[in-house]
Amino acid sequence: MNAYNSRRYNNANGRSGQIGNNVQVQEEHETLRKKWDMYEGRLQRHWDALDKDQRRQCILKLNDGENIPRHPEDSAHGGVLSSLVPEWNLRDLTDPDEDRLLDIMANRAVPDLIDQYRVNDKDFIERRMETHELRVNATFRDAYIMFIDSDQYGQAVQIPRSKMNEIAWAFRMGNMLPKGIGEMILCRQLFLLQRLNDIANFILQEAGVSKIPRKRREVDQLDLAWLTRTLLSNRNSPQLASWSRGAPQAQPAAKKVKEDPLPDPKDLIRDRKIAYEAYLDSLASQPAMFAREVAAWFPIRPELIADEKGRSLPLKADMHASSAVLDAAHSAIKGTVISSYADQLLSRPDDAGSDKLRKSIILQELSNIAHLDYVRLQSLLKRQLTRDSKLFKRVSNGVDAVGNPNIKLKGKPQDLYLKTDFDKYGATLQRDAFETMGLLSLSAAVNLSLAQKGPVPSRKKAQSFVTRAQELEAELNRLKKDLGPVLTKKALDDGLIDGALERLDEIVAEKAGARLAFLYEDLIQDSFAYLYKQYDHAKANGETDWTALAVEPQQPSEELVESRKQRDKSRSSSRSQLDMISSAREPVPASPTIEVEYEDMVETFRNLIRKSEPREAVGWPAFNLAIKELAFNLIRTADGLNHAFESSRFGCKLLVVSPPYKGKFEGDSALVLGQRLNKAYGWTEDTFYEEDPGKYLDETYSRPDSESDWESED
Repeated sequence: MNAYNSRRYNNANGRSGQIGNNVQVQEEHETLRKKWDMYEGRLQRHWDALDKDQRRQCILKLNDGENIPRHPEDSAHGGVLSSLVPEWNLRDLTDPDEDRLLDIMANRAVPDLIDQYRVNDKDFIERRMETHELRVNATFRDAYIMFIDSDQYGQAVQIPRSKMNEIAWAFRMGNMLPKGIGEMILCRQLFLLQRLNDIANFILQEAGVSKIPRKRREVDQLDLAWLTRTLLSNRNSPQLASWSRGAPQAQPAAKKVKEDPLPDPKDLIRDRKIAYEAYLDSLASQPAMFAREVAAWFPIRPELIADEKGRSLPLKADMHASSAVLDAAHSAIKGTVISSYADQLLSRPDDAGSDKLRKSIILQELSNIAHLDYVRLQSLLKRQLTRDSKLFKRVSNGVDAVGNPNIKLKGKPQDLYLKTDFDKYGATLQRDAFETMGLLSLSAAVNLSLAQKGPVPSRKKAQSFVTRAQELEAELNRLKKDLGPVLTKKALDDGLIDGALERLDEIVAEKAGARLAFLYEDLIQDSFAYLYKQYDHAKANGETDWTALAVEPQQPSEELVESRKQRDKSRSSSRSQLDMISSAREPVPASPTIEVEYEDMVETFRNLIRKSEPREAVGWPAFNLAIKELAFNLIRTADGLNHAFESSRFGCKLLVVSPPYKGKFEGDSALVLGQRLNKAYGWTEDTFYEEDPGKYLDETYSRPDSESDWESED
C-alpha cells in the first residue's frame, strides 16, 4: 500500500513521481550496505585523510547550497533538520579528531532497518515530539504504519476504529504507530540514508573507485524545503520558512546554544543510594530473587572464556557455585557501599562552609568514587557480555587489579556494538547485561555532572577508598578457593539456596576477620578518618593546592584479620546497615493517601509496590503516563538513555529510571522499583485511590495520537 494515501498530504508535498517512503528507505539501505561491505576500508582511509576544511567542503557540495545546521541545536540554519536529524551538522561531521560520519554510516549500513527502528529512531522521534513538538503538517484518519519485520517495514494500513482492539498488541509492542509518527521515522531514516549514499559515492570517486553500487532514484531526493513544508517543530525558524518559499535570505549568525541544566549531582547520587538500598533490601527479603542472581553469576565466570589458544579452565561445579554466592552478595553490597559513601560525602561540602581546602579534598574524593563506580559497572558489563560470546578472550596467566582472570575484547569496540543486537528493550540481550547498560550509562552521567562542578578523577590524590576497596576485593577473590560447600551446583540448579548466605558470612568472618557487610562499613569509616588526616596535614602546612598523603601499606594478612576480629568485638550492633541476611534499615513512614483520576493509575502503582505475589507486569508507557499524571516532569540527563522525573509536589526528589527489559517492569525489576518508590516517597499499595471510577485510560496507545495532534496548521 502506498505510504501516502492522504490526498491532502500528497498535494502538500508535491514531490514528483511519489512512491512510498518505506520502499525508498529499503532501497537506499540496501545500496548503502553494499557499499559498506565492499569498501569499508577505503571509505575509512580516504575520510581520515581529509582535514576539517576539506570535510566541510565535501558536505556543503553534496547538500547543493542547502542550509546545514552548524551544531545539533542550530534551528537558525537547519530549521526542522535540527529537530529531525540533529546528528547531521557541520560541527560534528567535520571534526578531524572524530569519525562521526563513518560511525553514522556504519550504524545505518550494518544493522537491519527494523533494528535501527527499535534501537534508535522510534524513541528518538517520540522524545522529539515531547521536547521539540515535532509533528507532521497533515491529518491522517484511521491510518497507521507497521514496523514488524524487514518485509513489512514501514507499510501503511487503514484500520477502522471498530477493529482496534484486535491489534492492540501491536501498539503495546511498538510494532504499529499512528501514521504521523511513522512518517517522521521514515523521513529521518530516508534523509540519512540518501545523504550517506551520496557522500559515500563522493568519497569513493575521490579514492579512484570505478565500480560503485548505485540505484537510480525514481523520485526526488528528500530536501530541506520539502521537509520544512511537511514537518513542523517549535524550533522552526520564520526566516527559514520564508527561504523555503523562494525568498532570498541572508545567512544569520549561529546563536549560542543554551541547554537545559543537567540534574544536580547531589540529586543523582541520592537517587542511586535509594536505588541500591532498595535492591539490597529486595535481595534480603526475597530468597528466590537472590537465587536467580546467583544463577546469573554462575555462567559468567572469567575462567570459562577461552584464552588465545582456545583453552578454558576446568569446571569445578560446587566450588564455582559457592563462588557465585560470594560474587552476587559482594556485587550488591559494593554497589550500595559506593553510593552510600558518595551520599555521605555530598553532605560534607555544605558542612565545610567557606573552607575551600576542606571542600577541595572532599570533592576530589567524590570524583574518584564516581569514577570507581563507573569502572566497576564497566567491568561487570564486560563480564556479562562474555556469556556465549566469541568476541572476548582470556589472557592466559594474566589477572586484573583484583585478581580476576584478565578478559580482553577481540578487535575494536565498534565490532562488539555492530555484532551485538542492542535492542532498545534488550530483546536479544540477557536481562543482567541490559540492566547493567542502563546503570553504566547513568554512572557516566553522574561523572559528567560532577566534572562540570568540581575536579576530574585523580590517580594521585584521595586514593584511600579506591586503594582499600581494590585490596578488599582481591582478598575476597582469594577466599573463593577456601569457601567449601557453601552451595552445591545441584542446589543452585534447583533454586535451593536457603542458608547459603549465612554459611558464606560465617566463612568470611572466620577467614577475613569480619562479616562481609562490616568489612565495607569499616572501609567507609577508615576512609573518612584518612580524609580528616589529609585535611589536618594540608592545613598545618599551609597548603592550598594540597599534596596527597600516601596510603599506608596494608597490614600483613594475619595481623589484619586479628585486628578486624578485635574491632568486631566492640560493635554496638550485630547487624550492619549493609546486611543482606536481614535488612537493618528502619521502614519508611507511609505517605498520606493520594487521590488520582484513573483506575489504571491505581493498578499501575499497586502492581509495582504490593508485596504479595504474583504481581502483574507494568509496561513502560503505562509507568510513564502514571508518573506524569502525578505532576512529575521529565528532565534532561547527560546520558540520554535514562529518564529522570522530578516533582515539587513530592519534595523535588529525583527519580531516575532506565527503560525496563523488553519494555515491562515485571518480577524482580518491578519489586525493586516498588521498593524505590516506597523509600523515596513513602508510597504503599494503599496510597492511591481513584477519584472517579467512570474514567479509564485508553489502553490502545499511550503516545499522543489523537486526531487533533495531526491537524494541519495551514
